[in-house]
Amino acid sequence: MTTVTVYVVYAGTPFRAENGSTHYSGEGHMFFEVSGQINQNDESWGFQPTGAIPGEKSNYFKIDASISFEINDAQAQKIRDFAEKNVENHTDNFGGWSPWNSCVDFTWKALNEAGINSSSMIWKEGRFYPKDDIDNLKSSMEKYM
Repeated sequence: MTTVTVYVVYAGTPFRAENGSTHYSGEGHMFFEVSGQINQNDESWGFQPTGAIPGEKSNYFKIDASISFEINDAQAQKIRDFAEKNVENHTDNFGGWSPWNSCVDFTWKALNEAGINSSSMIWKEGRFYPKDDIDNLKSSMEKYM
């Protein structure tokens, strides 16, 4: 079974920075993982101010919430292609980090690639704080199923 799982960590959650030191998330974080795809390793991606980051799940010591969507391999590949394109060059593709272009927006854009859309009439690309997106993710999962 192929899935995309969205992970949410709350503000104050410790994570391993690129230099290996431990930092604490100021606003929280939201990222995603594709798993179970035929002939592909499981992989996660997130979006930081420095750009799209592969292997994001391994940087977090604790996950506060997760929501999984069952998808097919073609949908998984669309998500992978989106994520990898932004690892290579996020400024020309997804864009630079800002409060209006954050890890939440990056995750929702990846979900949109697979045809999974926000169920909110107001927050099409999610709210700024990842914790505030959990209910929207749950209702989007129900709508998607």
